[in-house]
Amino acid sequence: MPRVSIIISCYKTDRFIETFLGSIKSQTYNDFELVIHTNETSEIEQKCIDDAKNYIDIIHIEDETVIPLYAAWNKCINKSTGDLICINNTDDLRFPDSLENMVDSFTDDVEFCYGNFIISSTFNSSKGYLIDETGRENELTTGMILGPFFMFRRSVLDKCGMFDEQFKTGGDFDFAMRLGRTCKGVHTEKLLGVYLDEGKGLSTGSELQPIERTVIERRYNLKITEPQYIEKTNDYDLENIIIDGIMTPVKEFI
Repeated sequence: MPRVSIIISCYKTDRFIETFLGSIKSQTYNDFELVIHTNETSEIEQKCIDDAKNYIDIIHIEDETVIPLYAAWNKCINKSTGDLICINNTDDLRFPDSLENMVDSFTDDVEFCYGNFIISSTFNSSKGYLIDETGRENELTTGMILGPFFMFRRSVLDKCGMFDEQFKTGGDFDFAMRLGRTCKGVHTEKLLGVYLDEGKGLSTGSELQPIERTVIERRYNLKITEPQYIEKTNDYDLENIIIDGIMTPVKEFI
């Protein structure tokens, strides 16, 4: 069985982390490790992580100061050992058979997998509305349809690179554009988990999300949905992926 690395970054996650770790413990697929990055680790976070080490294989990476989300994800990926990698947020909860269903989707030629999920406004609740990505494979190069529970082979990083650390909210969308252009993916119709949307995210109430979406649309020659933000994208390097201060041309990955 392939080993799975679950990547998470924690910052002020006291409200979520115990329940999240419980959902990981309950997975029916057992060959996995949890790679956790924490910024300014709280006492509650540390206790929950220490307790979880009794039943989960955990690699814990700590930073005393806050580092950007996508830099934290890249750090975790570099420390991970699994053949398959998936990213998780602590407020998004997987159903118990989520990992098993995704691993089962990886036939020899499949390089990444994604599936259906529920969006809920209440943490630890499955009440919400279904996001069904069935039949949208042709949008893998134009939109963020992978959802919050996608999984990919470690080997795809050689093809599409890692997460661009310029972004604050759009790094997963940017990664998805490279992944969809260079690798073969498959959609599983299984329901994978619940995505929490309380309307309190980093980009809520600001221009950050549409600005970074416009950066990605310009970078990959997509239709510009909100042209009024074009001028505000000039602070981003559209031509290069930046990882740990090192610039690599986007064209090498698409």
